[in-house]
Amino acid sequence: MTKVVLLFVVFIVAVQAKKKLSQDEIKQINQNCLKSSEMDSGIIKNIVSYDTFPKPSDKYTKYLECMYVKQGYLDEDGLISYETIEDFILDFYDFDTVKSAIEPCIVLQEGKSGGERAYNAAKCLIRNLESLEKRQEKEHKDITGKLA
Repeated sequence: MTKVVLLFVVFIVAVQAKKKLSQDEIKQINQNCLKSSEMDSGIIKNIVSYDTFPKPSDKYTKYLECMYVKQGYLDEDGLISYETIEDFILDFYDFDTVKSAIEPCIVLQEGKSGGERAYNAAKCLIRNLESLEKRQEKEHKDITGKLA
């Protein structure tokens, strides 16, 4: 789960869309989104420290919406751009894993705002990636157990 949560943090903080931003630009975007949403930066830091996914709140969904818009993960209509998300996640997982994780989420454009849709998309992707990782670990253990 740590890999998935770390991916989520990188996903909301690092820009991987068309143009790769510098660390300073990423920090500035993050600071702007924290400020405009009035989000507590400690909650974002806790995602990695405590391996947890925050509960939805107005501030958190506003923060996510800001980050997703600036990264190109949320289009001008407020819908999730799964193609852009897929491009980013492919830096961390193989193609089949990414497709398996994203496909069930694509139909989920649920939420009253872009921030709610961003939250639901992230939650769906994280849940699917965790499940796929556990299945792959079990299959690996089964294979190595038979070889021993």
